[in-house]
Amino acid sequence: MLAIAKSPRSSNERELVNWSVAETGGHMQILGVGRNADSTVQAQIDFDITATESSKNSTHAFRKGLRVNGIKRSAIDFVGNLNIVFFEAEDLEIIYGSPGRRRRYLDILISQSNPAYLKSLQRYRQVVNQRNQLLRQIRDGISEESELVFWDERLAYEGALITDSRRRSVDGLNQHAVPAHQDLTNGDKLELEYQPRITASSKDKVNIGNMNAEMIEKKIATALPSLQRREIAQGITVIGPHRDDLEIRLNGNRADDFASRGQCR
Repeated sequence: MLAIAKSPRSSNERELVNWSVAETGGHMQILGVGRNADSTVQAQIDFDITATESSKNSTHAFRKGLRVNGIKRSAIDFVGNLNIVFFEAEDLEIIYGSPGRRRRYLDILISQSNPAYLKSLQRYRQVVNQRNQLLRQIRDGISEESELVFWDERLAYEGALITDSRRRSVDGLNQHAVPAHQDLTNGDKLELEYQPRITASSKDKVNIGNMNAEMIEKKIATALPSLQRREIAQGITVIGPHRDDLEIRLNGNRADDFASRGQCR
């Protein structure tokens, strides 16, 4: 929690509150100190709970505060002050689970080292939500197709920033994690392939290794017009970083199909 400002186990932080505290009210605090050379960082999360008659039904008044070195911070400014390497059994879903689980892994990894990425990610999610709403309104005859122009531009711009950051992150993993894995496993070959969704066809494999954010932006912008009819019919945005995947291979084979549980760990 001190690394990403939220629980890795529960999406509803009210579930973290002890039932007795929910009934009586009180204060909870999570505090951690990190040291690096001559610098020290203290990260702190406070929860204030006010008991109500319906507290047992998890409707208690709940307030959360974040501080770094005693100074109040927003979630965006809190993330990245304490960086951790965290592993739990559920992380096997990075191998076996859906693309969304692998995207979440990359997002948390990058956000801890690059605060600007988290801001880009939040802006992109807002763009996708607004654009999806507009697509449904166009389908229902409430809005005009011309209104998509602005949101298409924002989707291409914000999406390119995220795609470029993920590409560089996966390049870094290939540079450092792959040889480390080979040493640990006596020669097993790990391969990580970032698969961005920036073209009209999901079957297209695009090599963005030599592309910068501006080139990726143009690629997305070029693909959007040919997808417009389909997106309006479905009411959703079908390309962009929210459709990316990370393919993990071991000795040339997809890890989710061929790797043992031990190899996945």
